[in-house]
Amino acid sequence: MGKTNPTYRDQLRRLEEDWQPFRRALRVQYQEEFDQLFDEARQFADAAGDSK
Repeated sequence: MGKTNPTYRDQLRRLEEDWQPFRRALRVQYQEEFDQLFDEARQFADAAGDSK
């Protein structure tokens, strides 16, 4: 059986998890802006997932 390809949302979630050590190293005042970066990316997940 073949493996299924991860969705864009899955890849984005994995990327965000990979960057958590960096986020924790940021000053508290910048952590919210870092979180907004991924929030903005999730808003475009539907459009990004449809490209083939």
